[in-house]
Amino acid sequence: MRLYSGSSTSELEELAEKFWNSPDKLKNVLEELGCRGKKGTQKNRERISNLKESITNRLNQTSDRRRTSEDPSNNETEVLKRQLQDAQRRAETAEQKIKELTAELDRKRARQTHSESEELWRIVGLASNCPDFVFDAARKAYRKKHHPDTMHGRTEAEKKAAEVKFKEIDNAFDKLYGMRPR
Repeated sequence: MRLYSGSSTSELEELAEKFWNSPDKLKNVLEELGCRGKKGTQKNRERISNLKESITNRLNQTSDRRRTSEDPSNNETEVLKRQLQDAQRRAETAEQKIKELTAELDRKRARQTHSESEELWRIVGLASNCPDFVFDAARKAYRKKHHPDTMHGRTEAEKKAAEVKFKEIDNAFDKLYGMRPR
């Protein structure tokens, strides 16, 4: 019979904390967590997995203490071996999580770079597959036509606005030039 079947994950976490020094009650909480399966969000499944691991480690510690106190011939090295194995499992889990997060970060960076590149091509008004001579000609023509020093007879505000716009587009040309394959 499941004692905590109606409990939420948060409530089970609270129960585990409350019964931390009571192995029999912790086993009941662990049993309920084992029945949770693959339901819920990824975050909730991770919480359940972490809680199960913590409770299992705690139960192992208490059983190790009991065995050591009951059987003086039980060697401390066995306890240390189990603790080392637990630490190795946690390290492997952490390494896997790091790999997953790194891959996700790389995917996000690739999407960001691609969208940034598209935005730069839109700013300069060229297609991304244009030949080098078109790219160079467009940049030269733009610089010649829109350079702030060629704005004779304009107000200071218009000159400042033209300078800001010129720098923005010239910066876009610079970035695109660096991104283009040679």
